Amino acid sequence: MKGKFIWKIASYDDIFSIFRLSVLIEIKKRPNVVKIGNKKLLLLTVNIIETILQLTANISFVMQSKTFMSKTNMSMTIIALTHRWILHFRIGRLHSLSKRATKLSEELSIPVSDRFNKWADMFAKLNFLLYAPLVAVSFISLYGINFRDMVFGYDCDVVLSVILIIIFLISLFGFLLLPLSAFSMYYTYLCLNLGSIMKQFQQSLDVLLKHKPEYTLRLYLSIKELVENMDSDLSLLMFTTSLHNASTMYFGVTIWLHSEEYGTLSSLSSVWILLTMSYIGFISMGISGSFVHETASDVYTEAEKRLNNGNRPAEPLRQFLKVVDKELFLTVWRIVPIKRSFILGTIGTIFTYCILLETVQDMY
Repeated sequence: MKGKFIWKIASYDDIFSIFRLSVLIEIKKRPNVVKIGNKKLLLLTVNIIETILQLTANISFVMQSKTFMSKTNMSMTIIALTHRWILHFRIGRLHSLSKRATKLSEELSIPVSDRFNKWADMFAKLNFLLYAPLVAVSFISLYGINFRDMVFGYDCDVVLSVILIIIFLISLFGFLLLPLSAFSMYYTYLCLNLGSIMKQFQQSLDVLLKHKPEYTLRLYLSIKELVENMDSDLSLLMFTTSLHNASTMYFGVTIWLHSEEYGTLSSLSSVWILLTMSYIGFISMGISGSFVHETASDVYTEAEKRLNNGNRPAEPLRQFLKVVDKELFLTVWRIVPIKRSFILGTIGTIFTYCILLETVQDMY
């Protein structure tokens, strides 16, 4: 499997391999305390260097050009850096959540092929494939606008300029954009896994309540606790992802309305490819997140249907209905619930505000 995860995201291990490419903390099965301590210090140092490099480059862009594009790049960079730092401190929780989801899947005898949908793998492939043209047009764009002049304020050797652009692009794509893409894949896979767990639980509910009533209650509470822990640990990361997507859309809308003012075809292409990548990840996260709510509602509906079937309900079913939660859903930073209407509502709202802000700016 090693070396092939870019083409096929088939497991949590593959996604954590992408996190390792971004130089985020790695969890080992048999950790060595000294080595882990040294590695944490090294990764912390990498994050600090990445932060300084990106902020320095973007501040220089703003000071040299003071254009809309440089200011928007600055805001998107700050959001991406915030997302990376949160990931750095919470990657262990991500690992724990995936292990618990895998354990519940095995407990309910769910085949690996049924834990995730095929479209998730397709979205992952498409997201990664778009990195190739994005890197290419970004290089052409930076070289064409005299990257060395924008950062340092003076001319330098062409070879040195190319080296600086390559370093900057590795920093940008490897340490900022790749963690965003990897998190969107992780979130999508975990949500689909949780949905498959609740779907299997719903299908087995009658047999479980009949033969293992106490186990059924414990199992449901374990599933519910996992969903609540996932929301607690990942809702802030979902918020920073949404914020980055909103900034990307504002960037895209402004470029679309004033394309003649914002440079070459390569610059425009890089913005549109980035916008496409961002929303592939965001839409997949929204669809899979709403799937958690829908399957949780189906479990409640199934139990309620059995209660109202005309026969005298068994005591285990009564006990189960006391703990089952109809409104079990994930959120964006504990504010906005992720349900079926979330994707269209969010994208529509962001797009409307982007047009409104651009119209107000044009007036002044």
